[in-house]
Amino acid sequence: LACLTPSSYGAPSVPVASMVLISRLSLVALAFCPSLASAAPSPLAADDECAAGGAEGCALSALQRRARGGIALSSSESLRAESGCHTALPGEACYNEIMWAKTDGLINHPEWYVASGLTSDSSDSAVQAFVHIGQPGKCPSPCGIVKPTAWCLEGAAAPTLWAPAAGTGPTQIKILTYNLFWWNLFTAKGGNGNSAGHLIKDNTEPKAFDVMGFQECEDPKKVLEPVGLLDDYEAFQGEHAICMAYNKKAWALIKNGTVNVGEDMPTKYYGRRGAQWMRLRHLETGQKLFFMNHHGPLSVNSG
Repeated sequence: LACLTPSSYGAPSVPVASMVLISRLSLVALAFCPSLASAAPSPLAADDECAAGGAEGCALSALQRRARGGIALSSSESLRAESGCHTALPGEACYNEIMWAKTDGLINHPEWYVASGLTSDSSDSAVQAFVHIGQPGKCPSPCGIVKPTAWCLEGAAAPTLWAPAAGTGPTQIKILTYNLFWWNLFTAKGGNGNSAGHLIKDNTEPKAFDVMGFQECEDPKKVLEPVGLLDDYEAFQGEHAICMAYNKKAWALIKNGTVNVGEDMPTKYYGRRGAQWMRLRHLETGQKLFFMNHHGPLSVNSG
C-alpha cells in the first residue's frame, strides 16, 4: 500500500461518492504510514509562548501560524525580515530596492513617501526601514535603527465617560454593516448601476435602518444619494475608508468622531485602522445609542 499524502485525498475536486472510500483508505494509510499521523503538529506548537528562546518575532510568528492554519511561511526572506536585522549590501535585491527608491521613487512619486518624511537625501538605512514596513519580503529590518515608541503607546489621555442613564423600556434598532468592496464595485464597475444603494433601499421595509456602518467606503454619498436615501440619512466619511450613517428622522446626533485603534502587520501592510463612532439620541424616547464602525487590520486574527 502506497503512503497517501494529505493532498492526495483532501482536494476539493474529489467526487463526494469517492470520499467515503477515500476516508476508509486514509485510515488504512495511517496504519501503514505513521508519519501521516505525526506530520501535522499543532499550528502553534512551535511557538509555545516563545519558550524556545524568546526571539523578537515569535509572537508575530504565532499569529501568522494561526492565520495560515499552521502552514509555514514560504519565503525565507519574510522569515528573516520578521526576526533579527540585516543592513542591505550592494548586489543584494534589497539594496536595489533602496537605490530605486532614492533615485526614482522619491523623485518621481514623492506622494508615496509623504507620511514617512523621507527625501532622496535620507540614509540607506532609513529607506530600507520604510521598505521593510511596507513589504518585508523585499527588505529585512536594517540594523542600528532606533525604533520609535509605538503610536498607540504615546500617552493618550483617558477618555471622559458619560454618566449612565436609566432606561425607559426597550427600543428596537435595525443595524446594517456592509463591506462595499469599493475598488471592484465603483472603480472597476462604475457603481454597477447603483446596485449597493438599491440593495439597501430594498431592505428598508417594513422598518428603515437606524444606523449603517460601511467598510471599504470612500464616499457615502455615492452609495446613498442616487437612490434618494440621503433625504432620510446623515452620513459621515471616516479615515481609512470607513463610513457610517444614521436615520435623522428617528435620531439626533449628540457627537461623533474617529480615532486610530489598530495597524496592519508588516507582512500585509496597508496602514493604520480606524474606529468611527457616533452617539445618538432617540427622538421618540430620548434613549441614547452608541454606535461604532471598524474595519480590522491584516493579517486576519492579528488584532
